[in-house]
Amino acid sequence: MPNITVWSKPGCVQCNATTRTLNHENVPYTENDLTDPKHRQQLEALVAQGFREAPIVQTPTDTWSGFRPDKLSTVVAHHRAATPSPAVSVDGPHVA
Repeated sequence: MPNITVWSKPGCVQCNATTRTLNHENVPYTENDLTDPKHRQQLEALVAQGFREAPIVQTPTDTWSGFRPDKLSTVVAHHRAATPSPAVSVDGPHVA
């Protein structure tokens, strides 16, 4: 599931838990710092949408704030379904 954005803040425990979960599950994402002045307009837009806590996670189908294991489980499941499994030989490894 590409195009996941995690809007986080430095030192944020919930942000760290979210990115740690995504990293552990090898789910690719982009992380942006909400406190960086270059993201001010995006922060204002997210606050206007009602998001009041970090992290704010945006996926192609959902957006939420806070550490949400239930939502992350869905993201992980979609990522696994979309990622082909490595081919495994029934004969075992081939040595040349």
